Amino acid sequence: MMRVIFTFTLLVFLIAPAKGETPKIEISDPLPATTMLRTLHAVQDRIATGDAASLPLQKHLLELIAPSIAGLAKVKTPDALLEERNTAFILYALSGGAADTARGALAVIDHDEPLRALAHAVADNIGGRRVRALRRFLKIEMTSLPVSLVPYVALAKGQLLAQSEPDAGIVLLSIVGQLAPGTLLEEAALRRKLQLALRGKMAARFYAAARQYTYRFIGSPYRASFAQALQKAAVEFPEHGDDLDAVLALMPENLRSPMQVRIARMALLAGQDGLARKMVQRVDIEGQVGEVARRTQSLFVEAVSRLAGKDVKEQRKILVSLDRRFLNAEDKKLVDVAVAIADTIVSPVSRAAGTQKQSTTDRLPVVGLANETLAAVDALLSESDGAKP
Repeated sequence: MMRVIFTFTLLVFLIAPAKGETPKIEISDPLPATTMLRTLHAVQDRIATGDAASLPLQKHLLELIAPSIAGLAKVKTPDALLEERNTAFILYALSGGAADTARGALAVIDHDEPLRALAHAVADNIGGRRVRALRRFLKIEMTSLPVSLVPYVALAKGQLLAQSEPDAGIVLLSIVGQLAPGTLLEEAALRRKLQLALRGKMAARFYAAARQYTYRFIGSPYRASFAQALQKAAVEFPEHGDDLDAVLALMPENLRSPMQVRIARMALLAGQDGLARKMVQRVDIEGQVGEVARRTQSLFVEAVSRLAGKDVKEQRKILVSLDRRFLNAEDKKLVDVAVAIADTIVSPVSRAAGTQKQSTTDRLPVVGLANETLAAVDALLSESDGAKP
């Protein structure tokens, strides 16, 4: 037990803000689990704003908190501390706690409405019983809950409701940002809003959320889904080029250039040559070392930008003749994709009955190969996109 206390105390000092402030932890808290959960949330919020180095610390904290929660669920708690205990159990379950530990703790919450009803809803949610969980959540008035629980419940409820009522789900997810700005909760809510707006073809809502996400959380290790959504939106909402530019302008250069290349890839496959040309011509190539490397990269950008134009054969020749030693791994993959697409445009197919142009059906295997290559590019760029949540 002393070892756990010492380890937790050390972790508190390790996550203290760099400018010298002390963490907001009250040593008089009657339940250690409450203090440990506060520390966990502080770490999670740092992760959301770009502190990927804290990911192992988050995992370790969850491991430390689990026995405290499990032990608390097995002992009799004074009536004066029941609400605090029950709140800690629910927060643990909604903060990424181990499912078995969370279910065991939630099961002991009784005779404490509305927390008892909320515990049942959360248990159904983490158990995969989403329809029943939503029915339970809808019966709970969030104004009757402890303040610390409200943004967590709004996030869980909004995610569930969005499946059947996207507009209502977006409203709840927006409440999360208002109640917990700058936190992992807001970061997760924005990612979900982006997916809903994209699925519902709501361009204005999408780009409003995208600007907010880029401004607050572009450093998040969970930004992969944001990157994927932005690429799709660029192609699906071509009339919103100014909004796309506004989002890209908020990104640091080390993230903006890879994003522009990836949008160009998707635009090429979608046949949007104007968007592809616009994106690749903006890619920063000044950081390349040496004149030969700069020239190679320039030829690459120029050839890809013109691939969907009238001089496909000539641009294909340039792409094939490039000195690949001066291209990075993802650009080599893009060359392969571009050449495969060009081949479907310029290569005739010989048939027994004569020679004729390749049909759309005949092209599908090659286009499929191009899409597979593009998927490999996505995997290569996973480091710049961030970790999967």
